[in-house]
Amino acid sequence: MYLKHISHTDSSVDTLATDIEIAATWCTHIRGLMFRRDFSVGSALVFQFDRVTQRTIHMLFVYSDIDVLWLKDNIVKKCTRLSAWYGIGTAEGDTVIELPSGVAGAISTGDTVRIVADD
Repeated sequence: MYLKHISHTDSSVDTLATDIEIAATWCTHIRGLMFRRDFSVGSALVFQFDRVTQRTIHMLFVYSDIDVLWLKDNIVKKCTRLSAWYGIGTAEGDTVIELPSGVAGAISTGDTVRIVADD
């Protein structure tokens, strides 16, 4: 699987991650990136939900800064960097994606981000 970014301004396509983890259970939703020491460039943690609502991400016990995307139907609604340990972010979405710090630098509200199956 790949995590692809498509710019809404120039339609350029970039690969954000090739090592994608889907947080599929209640436990993986709660744990997120807490207590992990390795979250390197090329990695992504994806939280998918069945409806759009307010989603809050906290950084307690997360050891490094991360970039977070909130999506609605694969469209970026918010993109922000959260600081290790004390950062908190919230926005509406049906998907939340956590990326290593700096990876989402070129992403803007209105861009498309989607998971693409391997070729």
